[in-house]
Amino acid sequence: MAAGRPSDERTAMSSLSTEKGTPPRNVGARPKRGPFAMAALDYLDAGWPGVIPISVTADGKRPLVKGFTGHDGAYPDRAQVEEWIREYPRASIGLRLPTTILGLDVDCYEDKAGRESLALLIGRFGPLQPTWISTSRTDGSGIRLFRVPDSNAYQANPEPGIETIRACHRFVTVAPTRHGREGHPPYVWVDPERRERRDYIPSPEELTTLAAPWAVGLPGAMVGSRARVTDPQAATGFLSGRDDPCPVVAATYSAWRRTVKAAGANGGAYDAARDGVHALLGDAEQGHRGAGRAVVSLGLVYITAVSDRRAASVARAEFHRHATGEVEKRRIPQPQKGSGCKACREAEALNGWSVRRA
Repeated sequence: MAAGRPSDERTAMSSLSTEKGTPPRNVGARPKRGPFAMAALDYLDAGWPGVIPISVTADGKRPLVKGFTGHDGAYPDRAQVEEWIREYPRASIGLRLPTTILGLDVDCYEDKAGRESLALLIGRFGPLQPTWISTSRTDGSGIRLFRVPDSNAYQANPEPGIETIRACHRFVTVAPTRHGREGHPPYVWVDPERRERRDYIPSPEELTTLAAPWAVGLPGAMVGSRARVTDPQAATGFLSGRDDPCPVVAATYSAWRRTVKAAGANGGAYDAARDGVHALLGDAEQGHRGAGRAVVSLGLVYITAVSDRRAASVARAEFHRHATGEVEKRRIPQPQKGSGCKACREAEALNGWSVRRA
């Protein structure tokens, strides 16, 4: 397969099949054909598996199909994409990323803090290598796409104004989609040399591999690379612990409880709960007590937050699967009397607080 595919209408027509009786895809009722109908099959041919029809308006972007985004979403086959072209001929085009591709969505417009946050991360991890960017702006905003071992290991919001796009979270809006606001430039691809490429679709293989300091330094990155515990009962034992949360864990839980509840209204509860689990397990690794109990409590908050659109049994199973898997990837010591952080020890001395077992 070629490294990429032409994407604009003029170039694409010259490269598509013109077998007898089969007109090029971009010929026909041209005024009624939108970006998805024009380019979806070209993206498939370039190696992007998650091509989906989306709606783009001044109020935002949303997928037009269900079951092909999010944590448990599927990837469509060619027949499905062809069916969507017939069903949504004027749709815009989005990409649900493969698990090996991470998008860093940097927002620098209006009051967004993406530029400052990106500079902060560069100061922390070193230069961010040039790569392909999907954008509709010229102010530095855009989604920078990188190759990584597992994009789902990363947290949703590493810094203000920067969000990660992963197989389990969001999608990438791509050319030739038009922006939802009147008079705004359409989406384009920008190559690693900062050239706009209106006639080209990069393949996933052409993306830059994220440099090691970034790959292991971004929040959540180390979760997927920790050695798994050897005790198969470790996760169950940790999550069934009855230790009261210490002040540090209690503060972490309280913050993420509010975040998960708020995210339930806009469909982001799973990612918020996922990041909350990471934060609580991080406390546990530093010796803070009661994180297991707090994780279970956060799960109940998540189940309630999604109760209007997901059965409790389904929500409980997906949260438990994630929490158990994350505990199994870490080496978290069992708390001992007199151990833990300074706050733990001070609370124990002041209140006679002790470890309680189920």
